[in-house]
Amino acid sequence: MVSYLNRHGIDAHGIDRNIISQLNFETADWLEYKYGKERWGTIVSNLGFSNHFNHHNLREDGNYIEYGKTYMNILHSLKIGGSFHYAPDLQFIEKFLDHNCFTITKYDVDKNDFKATVVKRIK
Repeated sequence: MVSYLNRHGIDAHGIDRNIISQLNFETADWLEYKYGKERWGTIVSNLGFSNHFNHHNLREDGNYIEYGKTYMNILHSLKIGGSFHYAPDLQFIEKFLDHNCFTITKYDVDKNDFKATVVKRIK
């Protein structure tokens, strides 16, 4: 996706644990990456971060606390007006977001039970 967006004139960057760092790609783990504050306009994760977060949330020995911290780091790394797009949804943590700071929009994904989600930072 990053390469496609770059080829079409959109400044995009990507992280992946299993990639050799190169222009606009960085070898990094979600839980260790330094997202920064008010840095990004859009962050996209399809069947990646949120799928793993759901998995860890359901396990008795899951790393759900670190995933929760990372989720909040991602949201605070958004510029005002920026958004985090992901699927599947994360109802168990979304319900605790401050609605004065974030809006949540959900979209059906075919006939599946889960939803795609856009969390937008408004403050």
